[in-house]
Amino acid sequence: VWLDGNTLTYETKVAWEDFADEDNTAGKEGLGFNFCIVWSIGEGQDYVHIQLAEGCTGNGKHAENFAQVTLGPAQEAAAAPAADAAPAADAAASGEVKIEKPEELEYPTFNPLENSGEGFPTNSDPSKTEPESPEVEAAALKAAAESIGKNALTGVYSFVDASAGYNEQEGGASLWDGAVRTKWAGNEMPFVNIAQLDGKYKFDGIIMATANDTASYDRNPMEWAVYGSNDGQTWDPICYGDDSFFELTNLTYYAGSFDPTEQGYELVCFYSDIGGVSGFQISELVMTGEKVGEAGLNVNKDEANKWADLIEFTPGDPIANNGASYEDEAAAVASIGGTSINGNIVNYSVGDDKGKTPGFAGEEAEKLWDSDNTTKYCSTYVPETSIIEMDDTYGLNGIVMSTANDNSSNPGRNPSNWAILGSNDLENWTVLVNGNDTFFEDVDYTYYAASFDMTGGYKYFAFENMSTQSGTFQLAEVVLCGAKAEAAVAEAPALPGFETADEAVASIGKTAIAGYTFVEGTNGNGGEGPENLWDGDTATKFCTGEFPISSTAELDGFYTIDGIVMATANDNAEYNGRLPSAWTVSGSADGENWTVIASGDESFFAEANFRYFAGDASSDAIKFVKFDAEGASSGCFQISELVLTGAKADAPAAAATYPASGAEGNLINGTVIGNAEGWGGNAAAGAAAAFDGNVATFFDPLGVGDGFCGIDAGEAYILDKVVILSRYVDSDWNARFKGAMIQGSNDGENWTTLWTSDTVGTAPEYYTVTEFENNTGYSQFRYFNETEHGDVAEVEFYGTAVGTADAALDNKAEAPNTFDFGVVAAVAAVISLGGFAVSKKKH
Repeated sequence: VWLDGNTLTYETKVAWEDFADEDNTAGKEGLGFNFCIVWSIGEGQDYVHIQLAEGCTGNGKHAENFAQVTLGPAQEAAAAPAADAAPAADAAASGEVKIEKPEELEYPTFNPLENSGEGFPTNSDPSKTEPESPEVEAAALKAAAESIGKNALTGVYSFVDASAGYNEQEGGASLWDGAVRTKWAGNEMPFVNIAQLDGKYKFDGIIMATANDTASYDRNPMEWAVYGSNDGQTWDPICYGDDSFFELTNLTYYAGSFDPTEQGYELVCFYSDIGGVSGFQISELVMTGEKVGEAGLNVNKDEANKWADLIEFTPGDPIANNGASYEDEAAAVASIGGTSINGNIVNYSVGDDKGKTPGFAGEEAEKLWDSDNTTKYCSTYVPETSIIEMDDTYGLNGIVMSTANDNSSNPGRNPSNWAILGSNDLENWTVLVNGNDTFFEDVDYTYYAASFDMTGGYKYFAFENMSTQSGTFQLAEVVLCGAKAEAAVAEAPALPGFETADEAVASIGKTAIAGYTFVEGTNGNGGEGPENLWDGDTATKFCTGEFPISSTAELDGFYTIDGIVMATANDNAEYNGRLPSAWTVSGSADGENWTVIASGDESFFAEANFRYFAGDASSDAIKFVKFDAEGASSGCFQISELVLTGAKADAPAAAATYPASGAEGNLINGTVIGNAEGWGGNAAAGAAAAFDGNVATFFDPLGVGDGFCGIDAGEAYILDKVVILSRYVDSDWNARFKGAMIQGSNDGENWTTLWTSDTVGTAPEYYTVTEFENNTGYSQFRYFNETEHGDVAEVEFYGTAVGTADAALDNKAEAPNTFDFGVVAAVAAVISLGGFAVSKKKH
């Protein structure tokens, strides 16, 4: 649109084929070029004319029809009639909100959004019209999000309404389905598409993908915008762009960022009033941002495919064909001694669109049942489903299916995970027979057959396929063989897993561990962070699209682990693909050194809501647990709970690297005593840290004079020396060494001071004490400070057992050199594995 003086000109490019007449039905001259309709309104320009677009020669055929049209005189517009009052009472009673797509939205005055500078293809071959693999597609989306430093919001959209697509296969739902091989394509302007998210989100970026044939047909929108709403009536502009956001490439993601929205939205609307030169299409739209609240609208969504989309099945052993192939249906049916019941079908699409999933124009689901293998059901929708209704209840004992017209030239389109299911209520479905693509060959117009034991009777039958090798599905015919039968008794499907954590724990014969304190984790969506894994409540969850995923918790003591229980969240059944695709659970005694105690993938769970699943695990004594996962197939991860099973255990003995100083002498071995936890309740800073041989860890008391670290030797020793290393790795804490005391006790209650520091520490060098007071023999020794905070990295006690010392004194005159400290030290190279007794008593 442009203004020249007093003349306003509006130009619309229209594909030639939209105007092709009988002279141009076979691709003659002019086909493929564009008309340019120019409306000029102003002084002396009150007319409309049509001209050929740039690049065409001549005026085309029937140019005499391209007449100027003189406009009539201006008239005052009639007042719009008052709108009827909305039926508020009815809406309130139903609790549902009907969202109407806006007929027109005003573009915001933002500058056009720029992409991140590159596209992210889903196939390494740019000429291909299918993504290379689900893994490559997921990696491309992840790379697009990373290019703008944002969190892609995947798996959170429910389609509400959209402008019509070219056909049902290319309808508006495809924009939000997480698959670039489907697309939203149409010619009904404006192009409007609305989705509801599973909560309120603040947005800070957008990712969109071109479609399967954009390189051949310029269909990227020339101008577009995205809006947010929380009521479906008021739409706030979020971002604006034009065709410079994309390139003419196939199946490629492009990403752009903007300032975060000031509020969260649960409705998002894409709007464009002008497509590309050859039409309009986009394959995917993914917003970026963070969840800031829960959804508040009960939106009355488009219910197309309601029943079809709800059918799920777990495949059993795949059936094989009878070893032959046939050119016609009758021969195939006769080969298994069957009787076709397709003539008793009374409804080829139950509930109209509710009983089928989309197919390409002229290749819809009904074609499966028309006894004509020159027609076919062809689709890229997942799953491909068709539900039929019979005139009575029938049992099945055979099946015949036929390939389509071009399987030989387009291999990989045969169904690779299919089933025939029966139902009498359209809610509970029973798998009657299932198979894979080995049932067929990649040949054209060919029937295959198989027989099986007669089933119970069903009023409704469904064909469903979950996948193909190529990503495109096609099948020409399905022929059901059987006879009338008594209606099968419907069995409510058994829910996977367990309803409660107690049931899950009991299923593996274990004892649940109850006390968890969250320590740290990676980011989650708003209110759906990593801390929710440990709160014992499946109503909360850890949900995120930011990978990798991690969440760490501290147990209320040391435990040996023998099992693990995890739970799905509130909407895993509705939003499949959020379960972790590869996960580990690790345990640690100190919060730093980790050992994997259990691992798995999404097969540990099922796509069900609020269900617990249990499995085995194994560990030595641990005090910390960590959950890690690389991602989820949908790009969005969620689970609600993690529970360990096991038994209380003694704290592990100090590490075998102790002592670390390299000092010579008889190391006093024993059990670590003192504070189980250090400053801030941190178990990694408890007494054990002073005896682990790791100079980077340290005992950190609860406060000045509040806590100690020591060794219970189990028998009395006279000290020879004490080797001490102040805390220093994270900062210079040598000042806290002043006032430190070495004390001895024989009962753990009454302590005698043997030495007091009157200087600061020498870290990173060790400080050695060799002169003591009251050194008469004690079974327990501790490091304690009541004037400074008292941090210490390592403490090593060296001495002589009281009995050995007495014997040495008795024999000193006869054998002054018989006591070999080096040999004793070598024998006692590590602290005893006898246990780790921790006292929380403060002195």
